[in-house]
Amino acid sequence: MKHTICHIVTKLELGGAQFTTLFTVAHLDRVRFRPILITGEPGLLDDEARKLEGVEFYQVPSLVRLIRPWRDLRAFVELTRLLKSLKPAIVHTHSSKAGILGRWAAWLAGVPIIIHTIHGYGITPAQPRWLQFLLIGLERLTGLITTRWILVSEADAVKGLRWKLFRQGAFMVIRPGADTRVFQGSRLPISDTGEFRAECGVGSEHLLVGTVAPLKPQKAPQDFVAVAARVCARVPAARFVWVGDGELRPGVEAAIRRAGLEGRIRLAGWRRDIPDVMRAMDVFLLTSHWEGLPQVL
Repeated sequence: MKHTICHIVTKLELGGAQFTTLFTVAHLDRVRFRPILITGEPGLLDDEARKLEGVEFYQVPSLVRLIRPWRDLRAFVELTRLLKSLKPAIVHTHSSKAGILGRWAAWLAGVPIIIHTIHGYGITPAQPRWLQFLLIGLERLTGLITTRWILVSEADAVKGLRWKLFRQGAFMVIRPGADTRVFQGSRLPISDTGEFRAECGVGSEHLLVGTVAPLKPQKAPQDFVAVAARVCARVPAARFVWVGDGELRPGVEAAIRRAGLEGRIRLAGWRRDIPDVMRAMDVFLLTSHWEGLPQVL
């Protein structure tokens, strides 16, 4: 008898949590399990998810990352209906919004086993204190219906225990795996690395400093621009590139213009040839204010 397992993630954007989720559902034993992936608003990895062999794919567009009370209520109702029809033995949620709505929908649908993976908390130092307390309380309450927690780092385990989200013995730490072979070996030939550098307006005489991340508050792209301004003032050959995109792009573009660095910083957008891109960099810079487990390092 096959057991149905539903994985739920808010948005399949390019990111560590999303790649880990796709890897997990793609490698479930098809003899023992019926894998299902449920996601929310459209993301760049949706087509990749649809192509996973033997994985059923469902989309609930009302499930979005930002807090939108009426849309959140609609998403909760739709998730509950969907889970009642799918009748999974296990629901495994990923990311903050899917973690809250998905676990309560699973509980209401009568799912016997509810698992949640924390890929980094949605509770951040940048939020007002009242909002932090509210979210911690919501996570504690949702923890009462959670069978098991999975965390990607010891630091998140320590934080969760301090916030009393779970108790000792109710969680395990499983660090995401990465195929390091594609990043190993000697640097690419100059002609290959030069192609990406040329796209960035960078020659062999320049020092290319870069990062790979979505343009969202957690990754602190404004700090990246501030660092670039200070370095460029001292190192004329320095050039910077941010590989990734997101909600903060207009603000980052404005910050680049204010700093007069239009010719020194390039926003390269989303790319899938990350090993080659990283080999073309001379220095890697991470400005994140917080992380779960930064796989990019």
